[in-house]
Amino acid sequence: MGPGALRGRAIARIAALAACGALSLASLAASQTLSEQPANGQTQTGNGQNGKGQNGTGQNGNGSRLVGMGAGSGTMDLALVQAYQNNPTLNSQRAATRAIDENVPTALAGFRPRVSGTASLTDQYLDSLSRTGNDPRTGGALYTQAKGQIAVQSYGITATQTLFNGLQTAGRTRQAEGQVFSAREQLRTAEQTVLLSAATAYMNLLQTAAILEL
Repeated sequence: MGPGALRGRAIARIAALAACGALSLASLAASQTLSEQPANGQTQTGNGQNGKGQNGTGQNGNGSRLVGMGAGSGTMDLALVQAYQNNPTLNSQRAATRAIDENVPTALAGFRPRVSGTASLTDQYLDSLSRTGNDPRTGGALYTQAKGQIAVQSYGITATQTLFNGLQTAGRTRQAEGQVFSAREQLRTAEQTVLLSAATAYMNLLQTAAILEL
């Protein structure tokens, strides 16, 4: 699966979780607004104060809360994106899925021809001295010396194509494809688990901050 497809699927899931988080935030804000209304029915308006000292949370100019500013947290979308990109479990599962994807071309190699080549080089050097007899005039020995170099080179290439192997290659290919589908489903499950955990942790943080403000 390509990076573009993974990114698109992640964006869709993040958008769905963000929508759920937005609904939860709206419900939480509505309940808190009702609980903070004065007894005489008058409503209070915020003046855009920042840095409320009691609980470490602040308000911006329009009254929306910024949760966990000291910890570097932002919106739910940002939290989910960071969890999707930096979670070690997801990164490990992605690497395992890519490794399993390579089993398919390996299995398909059984349908392709195989080519092998050989080359050899033999180099021989000859230097011999042999006695051939005696000189009739002097009576001394006669010798014959032979020198030479022989080089032998050979090259070869062989190509083989499997025509039928009992459907073994087709079976290996289907097995590899099944492993790829299984790995992708495992990756999808891991993504959903990580994103759900990130959304749950973010909502728990909002709930805790709201309780501290009561």
